[in-house]
Amino acid sequence: MEKPIELGCYYVNPSVSNNCVYTFLLRNAYKRFEQETDETEEIEIMTYDFEQIEDLIGHGEITQLFSISAILMAKNYINTVIENG
Repeated sequence: MEKPIELGCYYVNPSVSNNCVYTFLLRNAYKRFEQETDETEEIEIMTYDFEQIEDLIGHGEITQLFSISAILMAKNYINTVIENG
């Protein structure tokens, strides 16, 4: 895996909170270990090609705002920085 690329730190609602959500792009990431969860956790990990993500958002399969924002920031970074050198 390459070094993580920080895409930014963004505030949920700066008028009432100072919590910042950091967003990173990980390129060439891969699974090295099985996840160890607590007994009560039910987590399903799914993988998709990056090109499929906008369709998943459009069909309401990805609805979490931070995830959608991160996906759009990553796409913008890839299109402007990586592909255009």
